[in-house]
Amino acid sequence: HLGRKSGRGFYRYDAQRPAAEMIAFAPPAQAAPPQRVTLHGDWSSLADLAELLIENAGAIKQPGQTSPYLTIDDVTLMLTNGKTAGQLADERGTPVVLFDLCADYAHASAIAISCAAQNGAQHNANVIRLLQSLGKQVIQLPDYPGLLTMRTLAMLVNEALDVVNKGVAGAEDTDLAMLRGVNYPRGPLAWGAALGWRHILTTLENLQRYYGEARYRPMPL
Repeated sequence: HLGRKSGRGFYRYDAQRPAAEMIAFAPPAQAAPPQRVTLHGDWSSLADLAELLIENAGAIKQPGQTSPYLTIDDVTLMLTNGKTAGQLADERGTPVVLFDLCADYAHASAIAISCAAQNGAQHNANVIRLLQSLGKQVIQLPDYPGLLTMRTLAMLVNEALDVVNKGVAGAEDTDLAMLRGVNYPRGPLAWGAALGWRHILTTLENLQRYYGEARYRPMPL
């Protein structure tokens, strides 16, 4: 019934309360600088993050056709794809940390991650230190599939495709409605195309496999 205008409601909008007390940011990580940071695969969908890593962490590119991932010495850092970090650590045989999607990595003040239970504390600290060196505050989330933004975006793209598939609206009109109507930073279909349809599909399939819920079932398109 109330909200941001009155400063009260379901959420607390207290301008005097420091943001650090409202969100659990990781403290400065006690870790030595990584000896080697390498970008693997095709980073065109995450070009702003790749540029940050090259400029601020001295990351080296090893181009390829695989989905983008980063190695920090012996730790794998990758964008969440609907699997848990623990699942991916078992598959890859390395410590794994996942990061969540951002609308704009270059200007985001924080980045969310999840860490495999198999990781050593120092593995996680190495990743946190690297991200903090990019000027980001780090939020460590529990290791659940899709994290926050990636899972939400995958579902929004899926629903937008259903709108197009049913002839309710065209792709451009659907994106325009979400841009102008609810102030999204990008239309869901344009964002899905930029991120890569394969990644969206993989995320939905992994979420459906994990939860067994129909809401994650990929639309025909």
